[in-house]
Amino acid sequence: MSYDATNNLNDLDETKPAGSEDAAQADEIFRETRRVFKTLLLLFLNPDGTFKDDVINTTQVLNDAVTALKLNDNVAGAGLRRNATTKALELLFDSDLFVIDGNNALSLKSGIDLSDFVTGLQDAAIASVGVSKLTHAASAGRVLLTNGVGGVEPVQLSGAVSVSPSGVVTLNTGIANVIVFETTGSGTGAGGLTAATWVDRASLVKQLDTNNLAVVSGDTITLQPGFTYLFDIQVPAFGVDGHIARLWDDTGGTIVASGTSSFTGKAADSNEQVDYSEIFAAVAVETNSRSFKVQSNCQTTNADSKAKGHPASVASVAEVYTRVLIYVLQSTNAA
Repeated sequence: MSYDATNNLNDLDETKPAGSEDAAQADEIFRETRRVFKTLLLLFLNPDGTFKDDVINTTQVLNDAVTALKLNDNVAGAGLRRNATTKALELLFDSDLFVIDGNNALSLKSGIDLSDFVTGLQDAAIASVGVSKLTHAASAGRVLLTNGVGGVEPVQLSGAVSVSPSGVVTLNTGIANVIVFETTGSGTGAGGLTAATWVDRASLVKQLDTNNLAVVSGDTITLQPGFTYLFDIQVPAFGVDGHIARLWDDTGGTIVASGTSSFTGKAADSNEQVDYSEIFAAVAVETNSRSFKVQSNCQTTNADSKAKGHPASVASVAEVYTRVLIYVLQSTNAA
């Protein structure tokens, strides 16, 4: 029995007899060869026909056996391209910024300054943080300050500053920020004065305080810290001959400034008149609030209640004697 040379290997049946002894021997050799070949295939191939791991490595590939020409066009991935002529893989880069050196390493070109590029990135990062990404949006008259827990809070400004809706911060100067009067009822004097004695101007009442800068109580004016203040004070006296006033720092126990000299005429003298001692003084209140008093001293004692100022006695109109105007010159916290 003989076999057609075109028979498929899978059709060979080892149990079928050969046509002759030589044919049987050849058939046995062929079958053995087929078994060896199948064993080799099982050793090197996966069921899907691909080579198993580590079957082919650098020791099985001849030097220079894999060339650029043998690479498929789709081998190049992101950042790579194939040279149209040599078919070699090339790195994509900006030739205005980088260069391939003699060691085939990518490096920055000599003389390239990246500071503008870095600044641009910083500006872009800052611009990307909008109000919508903050914990709170600022409103007119408020600024955003960190709250200590990783967020921000809108804080209402106080003191002699204001903020417009467009964000312009203004130091409120040029007009009196605080106005204080020494006042009594109609027809009532402010009290007597004793010679060579500093007497407090009492009955002080706050008339205006645009930024909650002052606390006024009795004979004391307390100012909040953080500003330099200008005092403009007018202090009357009547029938005590010579008269002078001063601004007293009650917190520090020192004289801030003395006023101008004035003369009122003697008590019960036909020449007696109201005259004023005026005080101009600037003082910086930096880290802690400070209290101030306005005081009068005279040449001749006048126990009459009119000594601190003669009343106008206009019906139903309060009397006003000492007048204190306080201006904010500048913030002591300014950079």
